Amino acid sequence: MTVFQFPNEHAIYTVDLVVPHRVAFAYMPDFSPREWERTLAEMNTLDFDQVMYAHNAPVGPRSSVADQLKYLQDLRAAILAEFKKGTRFMQIPNAVKLPQYETWDGYEEWLPMNVWRVLLEIAMGV
Repeated sequence: MTVFQFPNEHAIYTVDLVVPHRVAFAYMPDFSPREWERTLAEMNTLDFDQVMYAHNAPVGPRSSVADQLKYLQDLRAAILAEFKKGTRFMQIPNAVKLPQYETWDGYEEWLPMNVWRVLLEIAMGV
């Protein structure tokens, strides 16, 4: 994924990496969740105050990058917690709940698909 930095404006532009207040799209096509997390962490090291997006709001605060990263980290942690509890593999996508993101767009429709994508990466490396 690409990030353009505009130093004079203290802004970055990104497509798909950050969509404010929306869970990841469907089953995260074209994404490696682990690499997405790494990229967002790297983006947080850049000097910027504003993010320009391709989806949802046109411009938002720096915190939206951290929010997106936190969602992915919370998703991964919830999946690993289900493994620790002994939840059966096929039941994990419906067992994971992240109430702190219930108001985010796509939560009801896409959360189970998000879980499947990260679950497959954890279990199979894909």
